[in-house]
Amino acid sequence: MLVPRGSSPMTSLSTIAGSVISESWFKRRPRISIDLSGKKEGPVSSYTTSDKIEGTATIIADRDTPFDHIKITFEGTTRVYIERPAPVPRGRYLAAWSTFLRLQHPLDTSLQPTERVLREGQPVTIPFTFTIPDRLTPQSCEHPVDHDHVHQRHTRLPPTLEDSKTTSSSKSPIDNLNPRMCRIEYFVKVAIQGHSVLEPLAARIRKVHLVPVYDEELPLVVCVDKRDYCWRKEVELRRGMLRDRMGRLQMVASQPGPILVTPGCRVSELVSSAVTVHIRFDPVGDEPPPLLKCLRTKLKASTFYASCPWTNIPSYSTMSCPHIDAGLFERTVPVSSLCIASVGWEKQELDSSRDLYDHTPVLCPKKPMIRNSAIYYTACLTVPITLPRNNKFVPTFHSCFISRTYALEIELFYHTTYASMPTAIKLKVPLHIASSRRPDNPRHESFDLAISSLPGGSAVQVPGIPMLPGYN
Repeated sequence: MLVPRGSSPMTSLSTIAGSVISESWFKRRPRISIDLSGKKEGPVSSYTTSDKIEGTATIIADRDTPFDHIKITFEGTTRVYIERPAPVPRGRYLAAWSTFLRLQHPLDTSLQPTERVLREGQPVTIPFTFTIPDRLTPQSCEHPVDHDHVHQRHTRLPPTLEDSKTTSSSKSPIDNLNPRMCRIEYFVKVAIQGHSVLEPLAARIRKVHLVPVYDEELPLVVCVDKRDYCWRKEVELRRGMLRDRMGRLQMVASQPGPILVTPGCRVSELVSSAVTVHIRFDPVGDEPPPLLKCLRTKLKASTFYASCPWTNIPSYSTMSCPHIDAGLFERTVPVSSLCIASVGWEKQELDSSRDLYDHTPVLCPKKPMIRNSAIYYTACLTVPITLPRNNKFVPTFHSCFISRTYALEIELFYHTTYASMPTAIKLKVPLHIASSRRPDNPRHESFDLAISSLPGGSAVQVPGIPMLPGYN
């Protein structure tokens, strides 16, 4: 071996070895680029149920590279990370990773090189198309469940769950109310498989944002516990500590309707919701009703996550039990603060023929009325629910490892003549956030149309379940 003048043999050997390793490392893996057509809403393409994900995969090799096959798939994955208390013998950290969706695009053999060799510098472009289904196959949720409705919720497509802080196209931070301990991601994956190598010769993914269409239904409340929700509350008003009563104040809230968000998790500008609050005061003697001051509402977003599949619908009452393999992340967002000092009380006369224990009226207390009280006062408030625009709200969903629920906290401030500071009474009702279909695609396509749009698409019929794309 000839050594250049002025250089040592060891330096020359290291230079030659470095160049050989560098050349073999950077040239052995083909380059893959994934381009999506029809980019929608935001820096990441957003899709919803029955939308088509269309694009092309371009492969360029730096040298002649033989391969066995090319695979293009659309996948959905769930990742959960839990930090347990230190004195745990099995380890402090728990992690779960699951692929709940994998659709494979059938490739046209005429678009691939005939010799199964990627020629140096010759790009290979392969188009692909996927259609978003509205449900998963029953095989995606095979773990034990306590009720059938849990399995039905787990076989729905969950929405994308990203980091809490993202950057929009205007470079302004957007709060997604999401924890960093769990993620739900969707992406298009292109992999080139060799003849004898277990790992692919090259692979690349392109993430997409997916928010499936959910029905405008009421929240699924399996176990009603005061730690979960409180639709109705009564308080005894007194003239002071350890003094006589002046009456009973009760507040009842109705179930608000669902709030719709767009496929980009933005609040719809056309659809809003409202909650009706009924207030009643039963005085002792001639006591006047308290003065109404303010009504505040807050939205609480709760994310339940676990390293093993949920067997039920998670809630605060179920999380009160010791769970070392589950976690809860909560965020509260102020919604409104209304001054209700101008709201007047309406004086009512007590109907003696009505059963005091009858629960049919919304404002009938569980206990008998205060004795010798022939009158009572009522007030009714309709509070609009308008969510802030600087947040992204993931629709309510329940999956095998992650669930998201919402609750509306209603706080009423009132003032009595015997108190120097206003007092508050608080309710908590469930709120359902659903995703709406795009205005240009109001009709929900069937699975037959979705599958027929794929070249060479196939389906398997399961009794009682709609036709679904096949899984590999």
